[in-house]
Parts: sequence; structure tokens; C-alpha cells
Amino acid sequence: MKKFIPNMLAVLSVLFITLVFLPQTAMAKAWKAYVVEDDSTLTFYYDAKWDTRSRTTYYDIDDKRTDDREIPAWAGSSTTTPNDRVTKVVFDSSFKAYKPTSTRNWFLDCTKVVSFEGMENLCTDSVTNMFRMFCGCESLKTIDVSYFNTAKVRYMEYMFAACSKLTTIYCDEDWDDGNNRGAYMFNACNSLKGIAHYKDYEWNEEMANAATGYFTSKAYVVVNDGTLTFYYGTDRATRTGSKYGIYETWPIEGLEDCPIWTIQYDIKKVVFDKSFQVFKPTTTKKWFSGFGNLSSILGEENLCTDRVTTMNGMFQNCSSLPFINMVNFNTSNVTDMSAMFFGCSSLTRLNVSNFDVSKVTNMSEMFYGCKALINIFCNDDWNSSVLQEDDRMFSGCENLRGEESYTSLKTDASMANPTSGYFKNTLYVLYYENTLTFYNDDSKGGWLRPGKAYFFDENLPYTESPAWLEQIG
Repeated sequence: MKKFIPNMLAVLSVLFITLVFLPQTAMAKAWKAYVVEDDSTLTFYYDAKWDTRSRTTYYDIDDKRTDDREIPAWAGSSTTTPNDRVTKVVFDSSFKAYKPTSTRNWFLDCTKVVSFEGMENLCTDSVTNMFRMFCGCESLKTIDVSYFNTAKVRYMEYMFAACSKLTTIYCDEDWDDGNNRGAYMFNACNSLKGIAHYKDYEWNEEMANAATGYFTSKAYVVVNDGTLTFYYGTDRATRTGSKYGIYETWPIEGLEDCPIWTIQYDIKKVVFDKSFQVFKPTTTKKWFSGFGNLSSILGEENLCTDRVTTMNGMFQNCSSLPFINMVNFNTSNVTDMSAMFFGCSSLTRLNVSNFDVSKVTNMSEMFYGCKALINIFCNDDWNSSVLQEDDRMFSGCENLRGEESYTSLKTDASMANPTSGYFKNTLYVLYYENTLTFYNDDSKGGWLRPGKAYFFDENLPYTESPAWLEQIG
């Protein structure tokens, strides 16, 4: 009993110490968002190391200036004192887990900032307010906001205002969704240029896009030695060759819808670089129109067509192109396929079996002038109630044969089917090395495989026996 009492007291002592100090230990390891200013760099963190980092100045994410409670403590103020100490802003990888609801005034009057790093680590999924976020960053020349999700943002007023040296804002999205307020968003951004160059009084949210406004798309093309390559990134200046933005068009009346790179008539090869796979264009209209010397397209798997609505004239007059691999094409949002393969006179077989044409309203002249085309592989009937224009869809396809052989009297979408029209079912049989293999995947390269191929419905002459039986004897 005498030994029990001291032991019990020792246990109680340990328990008491644990209960007293555990909350403090737990508190020390709590995660929090904070900002460190050190050696002219402002770094944003979200972790449990906030009490161990060396720093010149430390701020909690919600700290405000004493002279203006609307402005973060690390930002400047044009009415009192700007922040002229910081030249670089960094979002640490840890900050990606933090989800702010506002970035209002975050970099207001940070007059010496010239770069933002790690912008992909700033999660804006929950942000509703970006009011004056970069306002007064008068030394900033380039900024990449392509990672921003602005779906919930409602306030963008003065966001880039008074960024007088700003020339380039990288972003591919259209931020003007009709639900946000962006008055004076680009006010006094006198050096800014995208597709449009800055103009006074054109400074609101409707200019927050890359197609017609002040944003610059990170997608671009380079022409070098007969090769047209599609890239995505901010390294455009380092590439060799003639360079064009993805939204640049001919500055000639009547050709405003033609990509500017189609001025290069000597293109022999097109390449989609791997970097391009993250870009989601909304149009591929006339992308290769008039490339009469084009003979190959590589890296098609890096072209994402999920958002594309028009493919009008995409391969128009590519008269030397013998093959197009479209296995990765997603056409579920496409409404216009008119003249898509117009004048592709070297194509002999074309596989469109993966095409979703449920929204397509215009197929006029789609295959017009494909005079060498023998087979169009597709298992579906394209003649839907949605389709409005289909005139001369197959005109000039004199060698085309599916269930029916071509006749100039039938050239509309009524023949776009595999049962009574010009389409050919994708079922086939391949004989190679004494083996017969049955396929239904021409889209995966069936006609490029070694061996002799037979259509599934192809018969031996003068019989009803399958043609592949000639290999059995």
C-alpha cells in the first residue's frame, strides 16, 4: 500500500502535466495561412511551421493595415504609404491547400513587384472578391493568371488598374460571365495588349478574354522549315521560327475568320506538341485551310476537342494529305462540320466512327471534292432531325462506296449511313501470318496493321461466301 501511493501520485503528476501542456503543443502544430516578407520577397504559406521560419516580417493572412482595415497588412496604400520593398511574390506549394474566399486588395500598391511565382498554388475556387487585387503594381510587366478559377468571383473592379507597365496577362478563359462586376478593371493599363491593344474607356470586364480582349493565350503556333507546331506555355519568345497567337486572324476584310498562320502555304507537316494537350480550344475553324502541301499530322492525341463547337473548313483543301487520325476527337459539342474535309483529294479512307454528331446542324460540303476517297468508316446514321444544312455533302466523291456506290444524284446526308448509304461498317477481318483476326476498331489503326484486310460483308466473287475464306482454301 505504501508503494502504491507514491506510484499513484507519479501517474497523476504525469497525467496533470499532459493535460496542461497538450493543448499548447497541439496549438503549436496547428496549420494556418500566413505571409512572410524577407529580402524583398513576399511568400505565402499554409502549414504548421509558422513559428519556426526565419523572417524579417510576419503576417497572419487576416492581418490588416492599421490605417485602413480594408487592406492586408503586407499591401500598400496610395493614400498613405505604398509597399515599395517587395519585388517578388511567391506562393509556396503548401499554400495550394488553402482556400481563401477573398483576395481583395492583396497586392494593392505593391509598386516594385516585377514577378509572381507559383501562381498555380493559389487556389481561387472559393474566391468571390478580387477587387483591386493587383491595382497599382506599376512595375509589373507580365503576369500569368491562367490557373485562376473565377467561377464564383463577383467583384473584379480595378483588378489590374494603374498597372502602367503591364503588357501581357496570360489567360485562356473568358472571365465575363455576365454575373461579375469589373468596372475599371484595366483602367490606366496603357501598355497592355492582347488580341486588342489598350484603349481608354475600354477597360471593363468585357475585355477579360483572349479571343477579342486584353488577355494573351498561352497557346501559340510556330512555323519553322515547313513544319507548323502547336505549343502551350509562356516560352514563346525562346522558339525559333515565325510565331503566331492561337487567336490571331488575317487582318484583311473577308478573311477575319482565318487563322493568321494559314498565310504559310508551304506547310508540309503539322505537330501538336505534348504541352498543347492542356489547352481546350472552342474552335478549329480553318486551322489547316489551304495547306496543299501538307502530308502528315503528328501528335493528334495532344489536341483536346472537348469544347470545340465548330470544325468548319478544318482540313479544307489539304489536297496532299493521305491520312487523318481522329481517334481522339471528341465532337460532342460540335455544331458545324461544313467543308471540314473539302478538297482533301488524296484521302482514300477516313474513319469517323467515333464522331458524335448529335448537335451538328451543318454538314454542307463536308466531303466535297474528296475524289480519291473510297471508304468512310462509321456505324451510325448521321441524318438526324437536328441537321439543317447538308447540301453537296458528298459531291465529287466519285470513288466512294459503302453499302451503296456513289452517284452524283445522291449527295446529301441521306447517304450518311452504313445500311443504305456511303458509310462502311468498321467490322473487318485481317489475315496475317496464317491467322485470321476479327476487328471492330479501325479507329485504332486497323488499316495500318500488316496483313490483308477484308470487309466483314465482303464476299468472294459470284458467291455468298465471306471473302476471307480464300485464305483457308
